[in-house]
Amino acid sequence: MKKYISFLLVIGLFSCKKQLATTPTDTVSPSVYFNTESDLNNALTGVYYTLGENDLYGLFMPLYNAYNADDLYWTANGNPVALYINNYTPTEGTYLLFWRKVYEGIYRANLLLENINKPSMDSTRRNVIKGEALFLRGFFYYLLATHFGGVPMPLKSSFDIDNPGMPRSSLTDVYTQILADMTAADSMVNPITAFNYNGHITKTAVEGILARVNLSMAGFPLNQTARYNDALTWSTKVYTSGLHALNPDFKQVFINLMQDVYDTKEDLWEVEFEVENAPTAYTPTGRWGNVIGITTNDLTVGGCSNFGSCTGKLFKSYAADTNDVRMNWNCANFNYTTTNNVTTKAYLKYTQNQYNRQMGKYRREYELTTPKNKNNTPCNFPVLRYSDVLLMLAEAENEVNGPTQLALNTLNLVRSRAKAKNFSYIGTTGAIIINQNKDSLRSVIQDERLRELCYETQRRIDLIRWGIYLPTIKALALDFKTNAPTVAYGNGQLAGNNASVRNYLYPIPQYEINLNPLLTQNPGY
Repeated sequence: MKKYISFLLVIGLFSCKKQLATTPTDTVSPSVYFNTESDLNNALTGVYYTLGENDLYGLFMPLYNAYNADDLYWTANGNPVALYINNYTPTEGTYLLFWRKVYEGIYRANLLLENINKPSMDSTRRNVIKGEALFLRGFFYYLLATHFGGVPMPLKSSFDIDNPGMPRSSLTDVYTQILADMTAADSMVNPITAFNYNGHITKTAVEGILARVNLSMAGFPLNQTARYNDALTWSTKVYTSGLHALNPDFKQVFINLMQDVYDTKEDLWEVEFEVENAPTAYTPTGRWGNVIGITTNDLTVGGCSNFGSCTGKLFKSYAADTNDVRMNWNCANFNYTTTNNVTTKAYLKYTQNQYNRQMGKYRREYELTTPKNKNNTPCNFPVLRYSDVLLMLAEAENEVNGPTQLALNTLNLVRSRAKAKNFSYIGTTGAIIINQNKDSLRSVIQDERLRELCYETQRRIDLIRWGIYLPTIKALALDFKTNAPTVAYGNGQLAGNNASVRNYLYPIPQYEINLNPLLTQNPGY
């Protein structure tokens, strides 16, 4: 990597919604940059910009990283891409691009942090910029840790990704650095009330992600179970802050995302995207609703190639309460059909297409512009929603204190918003009764995360940290083989059939190993 950075300078808001909209400018040297507060803010925007590029949340996360769990599977035409069916190889270029893009973000954050004290400016505003940069560096390392395990851990911009000469740090050391960066950021960044949008890192966003990080550490492979206490502490901070609440309508959460409407109560942090129908679209642009959505070529509805469908397991997970609004929203109860250039919805009965419903969470029909961009969408990606925080709190509370009423109450907040029956330890009228023990509640929370957070790129990581990835994905394959009504759904078996212990991690890209002989490969590759 060059020892210069192409900063992405803010040239004004492209709309009243996209608060981090940017455009590239010429490359500049750090020796003539970082002289003003504006320089620091522009450099920080460059760090954020990395998140939205194709190799991260612009395409990799919604498409390549979303498969190989139990919520969706490959159904596009043609032979399945190896990435989508647990057939990873070290020479696969997509992992290389992901790896390098994350390190680009780390480089940008390191360079900013090295020059943070250069300009003369208000110390509080300087600390806000520093805190956001520290958090983002920690978040980039969290992406690497959960996908590759222990990795080289440069904390200076002098690290050259094309001539690294740095061995892998242990996974424990990587997580130690993640915690250090994020914990420091918590006391520096602004509260969410400082903004009317959620593209910037704020205090409760830091705390919610710290809960996620500690849950990862508490589970496989580190199994540092004492971390459940920390996860409980951080999620409780968000819960008791009074700054967040569930949107009363589950569907509206995703309609808002498609319409560029910010909901800072529900969504703690979003990766921002922008797209217009001008000859040259603003970048970075997203693919939410295009590669994960409901298939149609009609641009008045919104083009969607949709490379996957929800699993029968996900659809049937709502069976205990068919009034759960997430069932027909997440697993769309219609297909688009176009006749004589007129597109209509062909609705499905409950018994139809249970193993092949399309992923309806992100629906392009709600975009406000017509006709819509064929391939790209303006839909921000919600990295952290309040419902996720509530479910993390319930999980951590159960692990630390057992099946308490607090754990059940926070779980039921998510259920109630979905118009689903509450869970109860006792014979409450209209409730679903569960045993009041830790194992029973743990299983219920795991299933609720599937129902609430499907297609949001967390499921595979969840299954791995719970230590149930292989049996879950194998059982999914058997379910397809036994119960799917047609061999056309055979792709649903492939990820489970191919899965082995090596699939807990991606392979270290062979290209990087060739550049850096100090790198070692992950087991099984």
